[in-house]
Amino acid sequence: MMKYKSIQAVKVLIGQLPSRRKRHLALLALLMLTGALAEIVSLGLIVPFLAFLIDPLQALEVPVVARILENIDLGDTNSLRWKFTLFFGIAALVSGGVRLVLIVATARIAFGIGFEIGSEIYRQTMYQPYSVHISRSSSEVIGGLDKVEPLVWILYGLLNAASAILVSVLILVTLIIISPAFTAFTIVALGGVYASLMRIMKKRLEMNAKTISQALSERIKITQEGLGSIRDILLDHSQQYFINRFSESEKKFRMAQAFNWMVGPSPRFIVEALGMVLIAGFAYMSVTAADGLTAVIPALGAMALGAQRLLPNLQSMYIGVTNLRGQEQTVIDVIALSNQPVDEESQKNLNPLKFDHSLDFENVDFRFDSNSPMILNGFNFSIDKGDRVGFMGPTGSGKSTTIDLLMGLLEPSSGQISVDKKPLIGKARLEWQKNIAHVPQDLYLIDATFTENIAFCVPPSEIDLERVKQAAKSAHIHDFIINSQDGYQGLVGERGIQLSGGQRQRIGIARALYKRTSVLVFDEATSALDSETEAAVMLSVGKIDRDITIIMIAHRLSTLKHCDRIYQLEHGKITENMEETVLTQ
Repeated sequence: MMKYKSIQAVKVLIGQLPSRRKRHLALLALLMLTGALAEIVSLGLIVPFLAFLIDPLQALEVPVVARILENIDLGDTNSLRWKFTLFFGIAALVSGGVRLVLIVATARIAFGIGFEIGSEIYRQTMYQPYSVHISRSSSEVIGGLDKVEPLVWILYGLLNAASAILVSVLILVTLIIISPAFTAFTIVALGGVYASLMRIMKKRLEMNAKTISQALSERIKITQEGLGSIRDILLDHSQQYFINRFSESEKKFRMAQAFNWMVGPSPRFIVEALGMVLIAGFAYMSVTAADGLTAVIPALGAMALGAQRLLPNLQSMYIGVTNLRGQEQTVIDVIALSNQPVDEESQKNLNPLKFDHSLDFENVDFRFDSNSPMILNGFNFSIDKGDRVGFMGPTGSGKSTTIDLLMGLLEPSSGQISVDKKPLIGKARLEWQKNIAHVPQDLYLIDATFTENIAFCVPPSEIDLERVKQAAKSAHIHDFIINSQDGYQGLVGERGIQLSGGQRQRIGIARALYKRTSVLVFDEATSALDSETEAAVMLSVGKIDRDITIIMIAHRLSTLKHCDRIYQLEHGKITENMEETVLTQ
């Protein structure tokens, strides 16, 4: 993983945004500039406004007022009071309106960016090859998606900080014009406070960034493990083990988070108090040095208003930086997930690969990487279109890996897999997968209706209910469904936890039959069925049109009795072709 530091990481992230969103950021910058100018106009008008309220004639003798008015013709002196009152009121309203629009725009853009980053991470994750999915924990991905939420707040804080910087610079320029010495002293004093605090907290914030990132992933991992194995946990009364693990992770997360949130607002009170002291000192020195209040009050009012506007902006800048520093690792993790490579071909709407003759394995070897042991070694076999082929073997013999290769989920380390002599590589491998319906041993059911689980990933409005029922009848699950509450519109529950293993497997078989593909793959699909139901299901499977190729994995030879050929696997090799054994049964 590449290493980034704070602002650099944000630059990388923004650089990955679509052009449309970058244009939005450019427009936001323009709005920030408009808001800053509106702030300066209202601040600049406070000096002549207060001066003319006190004494219009004497106000013209005040140097600051004279400089502001030297190029402006506002008519006679008597009308200046109400004119400046009107101008100041309009400027204040415009400034407030622009600030409000800026807040709305900043929030919409920040959360819009969060939406796009989260959606893109999920899209990239879903299009990752099967080898990537089995090599990493799901909690890593879920944790990464959860980290988009704090990222949104980081971006929101940084956008506010950017606006605050622009406004602050213009405010300081205005205050320098009014009182250079006081403004310079204020910059050094207030800026020194923030810089010192930032320096003191830097290491702790960096450490907290890693703690928060790790704790977020750990929380999800523990939650998944606890809920996923709740049956055994309840049986063993081991709840406290998971509670302790979760509490430990949660404590680390909350303590780091609390420190970060404490660091953000804490300088405000120091700086506000210091600002008041500086203004009081400025007022005292000005009154002492001046001939009258007329010369002092306008400048003092400008300083007070400037400080009132400046201090929140300084605080916004500080909070934006501390939030980024405190969750730097979160940003880095999101960048890593948003940079996942995606095969462009996998995103296209492909047609099934033509399958007329045979599927061939030619000297196929497989291992997950160069440091892993060989799982399959020298596989050679052919499956003709319409064949019923079975694979048997003990656990670890390579049956599931063979099926994953056959379905194009994995690619051989060496050798070749081809369909009608066309190698299953690149686009052809993806097109081949369109031919396949797979029934796994452990079927994943979504928390939806029986209909939606059988017509898996088909939009509800496009589901063919008659086709669903026909598939359910062939899988011998139709009677159970119609006798359930709400029938085909009844909910199966999360992961189908209220169903038996046999019922879930029959739904899986119905799902495969609904797809009407040219290849059906049964991976221990009947292992949870009783012998009578298995026999009935296999009889239905045996009646499937001979244009459809059926491939089965099983531990029991009886499950494969309708197969034309059976391959016996041991230690990653085909040790026996049991065709003759099957035919003589």
